[in-house]
Amino acid sequence: MKKITKIASSFLNVDFPENILSEYSQDELHRIKIVNYLCVISIFYMLLYVGIYSILDVNLFSPAIIFILLNSLLTIGVIFINKKGFYNTAKILLAIFTPFYMTVVAAYLFDKSPGFHVYLLLACTIPVFIWSVKQKGYLIFFITIYFILYLILEFFGSPFKPQIIIPDKFIPFFYSSNIMFCFMGMGVAIGFYQWFINIKEKQLIKQADELRTSQKHKDIVYSIIAHDLKGPIGSIVGLTDYFLNENEDFDESNLKLSIGRMNETSDSLHTLLENLLDWSKMQSGKLEQNKNDFNIRKTAKEAIRLYHELSEEKDLTIEVDIDSNIKGNADNYMISTVFRNLISNAIKFTPKKGSILVSAITKHDEVEICVSDSGVGMPEFDTENLFDIQKTFDNPLVSADKGSGLGLLLCKDFIESNEGKIWVKSETGKGCKFYFTLKLAS
Repeated sequence: MKKITKIASSFLNVDFPENILSEYSQDELHRIKIVNYLCVISIFYMLLYVGIYSILDVNLFSPAIIFILLNSLLTIGVIFINKKGFYNTAKILLAIFTPFYMTVVAAYLFDKSPGFHVYLLLACTIPVFIWSVKQKGYLIFFITIYFILYLILEFFGSPFKPQIIIPDKFIPFFYSSNIMFCFMGMGVAIGFYQWFINIKEKQLIKQADELRTSQKHKDIVYSIIAHDLKGPIGSIVGLTDYFLNENEDFDESNLKLSIGRMNETSDSLHTLLENLLDWSKMQSGKLEQNKNDFNIRKTAKEAIRLYHELSEEKDLTIEVDIDSNIKGNADNYMISTVFRNLISNAIKFTPKKGSILVSAITKHDEVEICVSDSGVGMPEFDTENLFDIQKTFDNPLVSADKGSGLGLLLCKDFIESNEGKIWVKSETGKGCKFYFTLKLAS
């Protein structure tokens, strides 16, 4: 049953190219998809009557059976036309086939006596599904056509001699079945319309929620950026002011110390700007992902090498305990960024003569990597909220002068986009252990 459902879903689904997704609204895209479902409902009704005619008298109703089967094939053709991207053509063809099929059945094959023309009233619902109010020309035209055809057949009868004379014994059956099926069709149409409206409502609610969340995220990120920029820029302003006003007392040692501070501050700003650029690309979907196999030990050591001078200045011991044969499968640039951010944070929050360890162990088809330090640590409550953007600005790594909450949020996005997980374990005064997982190379 699942296989049949999957095949049917694949047959009815309409794949939209990128330019169409940007050109059409979600409402229009839904209406394009609905064309295929309406075609299926129309085919179902046709085949239902083929079955009824065949059971009652296949020889008598053979012209109707052939005509209906032909229209079923044409309606299937509309589905393929819609799937090929000729959306408006498919809508017009569906709108033409429906009254044509119903009018021929009601007026030419049977006359109005069995009540087949009532389906023209049901057909009035079709334009409502496939055209919006913006395309009111199509709406008005086709609804009017259906209604006029119904009125002509109801009050004036058919101008043609019926091709099939239905025996009197079958007429009550057709009257009752036509009315019953028409009401069933109306029920399906109302339910279908309600479903369509619900989709639109849910879509609007989802978009509103996403907009609110996006705006909230932006506000928080702006706060983080402003916070992280304030310290380094203030430091640079203070140092340059000192150069301008106290230059007569400058000696070589003071100059070297001040330039060292400016270099450290500039490096912090550079890291922040890199993170900000990657974050914006990630959020807009413009950061291309290129997964490949890479040596985890090598990537970790390259990240550590960038902070060699800073770690030497604090007399920190940084060790790498990763088997040189362990290879991960992920975007190497993203994982390098994760290592840089975690190692940078470990260095900033580890006091002089402290230690940092980068290790990795394999678990099934994953590798679990840990960046641990002997730094200040944090309470357990804060570790639970560390990667939650709603609470990031309140955690100690951000509220402290050296923190960079944006870097940690970027790490979370990068790891999750590579099908991994990231978490932290820590206690106050006992350092932090940042863990993340990656897929092992095949």
